[in-house]
Amino acid sequence: MPIRSDWLVPNAVILTRYWGESTEEEMIGNSHDTIAMINSCDTRFVHIIIDSTEVTAVPPLPVTIRTAKASPRHERAGWLLTIGGQNTVVKFAMSVARQLLQVRTQNFDTLEDAIAFLKTMDETIDWSQARAELLTSGPR
Repeated sequence: MPIRSDWLVPNAVILTRYWGESTEEEMIGNSHDTIAMINSCDTRFVHIIIDSTEVTAVPPLPVTIRTAKASPRHERAGWLLTIGGQNTVVKFAMSVARQLLQVRTQNFDTLEDAIAFLKTMDETIDWSQARAELLTSGPR
């Protein structure tokens, strides 16, 4: 499956990486997995970083809309930060998804930029607990 979610910072920040071409079912399934991860902890807010820099094919807009509508939401979801997806079609699809999900979002060029932003937005995250292997490894 070309989607993987891991705790970048345990009980605080989830890193989800997409690569290749994901199906609608895989994306919805990953949303449910993310909700389960949030439910597994008692942190006030859990932030999510989505890295789509290795995506090779973007789902059609109707699929993006259906996926966003079908994806569960969580009251303790914090910031949703996206990396990559800089072409016009991807930017538009992400914009539509963000509006449908009604979440606090920002887009960045790199994981480092997203982390720097999150450090300024939530000073309660213990970055000394960050899993270094996720910062240097690819999507798989």
